[in-house]
Amino acid sequence: MTAQLSDPSIRWGIGQAVWVVFGFFASLAVILFIVAVAGLPGPIFTIAGYVAETGIIVLAAGPVARHAGGWGAAFGWGAPRWADGGLVLLWLVISYAAKLIIAVVLVLAIPQLHHEFVSNVRIDGATTAALVVAGVFSILVAPPIEELAFRGVALRAVMRRYGFTAAAISTSVLFGLGHAWQEPTPAAALLITVTLAGFGYAQCWLVRYTARLGPAIAVHALSNALAFFLALRTAGILG
Repeated sequence: MTAQLSDPSIRWGIGQAVWVVFGFFASLAVILFIVAVAGLPGPIFTIAGYVAETGIIVLAAGPVARHAGGWGAAFGWGAPRWADGGLVLLWLVISYAAKLIIAVVLVLAIPQLHHEFVSNVRIDGATTAALVVAGVFSILVAPPIEELAFRGVALRAVMRRYGFTAAAISTSVLFGLGHAWQEPTPAAALLITVTLAGFGYAQCWLVRYTARLGPAIAVHALSNALAFFLALRTAGILG
């Protein structure tokens, strides 16, 4: 990662991070408004949101990837490998523990959070079709797109100018904020923002260690799969 970041011939930086991250928020807001006004079903919002985010990434980061010799060279893009198994499981435990510790500290510090239940996978009152879409997108679609956006493009872009620590903290906070809209109350939004920022920070360290997105994508997918399973249990869909 360090060699690629320091290559002066690859002209990219904060501009790509701004387009990708804030484009993510803008597309969510616009699509949510359209879906709400038109009375469209929830799965339409999920599908349209990720299609829009993919388009934004390609438009903003595509020229950089082409100049650098591919998405892997520019942003660490690549699928998980079987050899990553042990590291992925270890980091899944680390990231889950980080979220749990942060949640406990927040609840102890802010009593109003005591009765809040948060999850980055929401299935309240979902139809069968919505459940299928939620499962597929949360486990198979969201992890690669979000990792490329936040730990690929944004993390590396900010690192080029401000270093790893500032990049990891800022992009992780934005990653957490990107999920705040899913919660119905300000307290729950605060809780999920901070806990997922902790998850994102752990992911930044994994990407820095491996210089690849594959292991982080696998950790993200397994974490979402666990959240989806717990959501199904909480909703009484699974016994």
